[in-house]
Amino acid sequence: MVRVSLVAAACIAGGCALAQPAGATYPGANGSLLIGAGHCKRGTDCHGVTSTYVASPNASSFHRLPGQEPDLSGPFSADGRWVYTVRVEGEATRVYPLRVSNWRLGTPIGPRGRYNWVSPSPDGRRLLVVHVGPSTPEVTSGRQFIEVWSRDGRHRRRLVEGSQPTWSATNQIAYLCQHHQPDGGTLNNVCVIDPAGGNQRQLTATGAEQDSAPSWSPDGRRIVFARRNHNRGPMYGNEIGGYPSVVSTTLEANATVRVLATGRYTSYDYPIWSPDGRSILYRRGDRYLYTMRPDGSHRHLLLNAKRMGEGRVWPIDWQPLPR
Repeated sequence: MVRVSLVAAACIAGGCALAQPAGATYPGANGSLLIGAGHCKRGTDCHGVTSTYVASPNASSFHRLPGQEPDLSGPFSADGRWVYTVRVEGEATRVYPLRVSNWRLGTPIGPRGRYNWVSPSPDGRRLLVVHVGPSTPEVTSGRQFIEVWSRDGRHRRRLVEGSQPTWSATNQIAYLCQHHQPDGGTLNNVCVIDPAGGNQRQLTATGAEQDSAPSWSPDGRRIVFARRNHNRGPMYGNEIGGYPSVVSTTLEANATVRVLATGRYTSYDYPIWSPDGRSILYRRGDRYLYTMRPDGSHRHLLLNAKRMGEGRVWPIDWQPLPR
């Protein structure tokens, strides 16, 4: 899934119905790519200067969605007809569905609050929403809590502390479980949990690693994610040191974490599994989007930010389509 990126969404509110639930077909066909881009310096979050692009599956063609409003854009629905987004409204944020057919905002979901992430369930009836608490001396960025919402936002319950949740086709939730550090920072590892809150377990070890951006394989058996080792390499941007790599793991206890793409002086991050399960989309450095097979072979340059007239680029999600 997708990732927390400040992107633009040119949408006009009103006139759109609430997103209807729809099941997914696994594996699906590969639809359009949703891509964020911007002109910003290394170490910044591109606030207010980002754009959203929709590209064909092989990125041979793409077009920019109009507008440059700093929204937190999320993933496609399981049927590929909607994109869920967290839209900035003054000092708060609010969850909205975006209809893919015309890129217009649907009816807002739930109340305004401090949200930074949304992810739909495979059947389209529930949402995972991350609520950010206030900053504290122990957690300077604010503690994050994953909530399970009904699709209209009327029923909401707290599931677990964590961030970047994503739902599998087998009804499991992968997320980043957070280990708060004495200096107010946070180390993240990949965990899984059932939607009801049971069978919680940590898949990756706590130590020098910082994990991010988990993405399920279409069959729900493997997870690909980015990993940064903060005891290795120089500082990268304003994040913890070391260049990130793309790695994968299975759901078995003590499963081996396999490195798929890495480099000594280049970052590899934002991995997204293709809907057909045959490819993984990821970013190399700031400007390049690549694909590779799930075993890390056959790496292929898909898109250069320069082609788009942009300085940086990152993948947001890959649209699933029924076969």
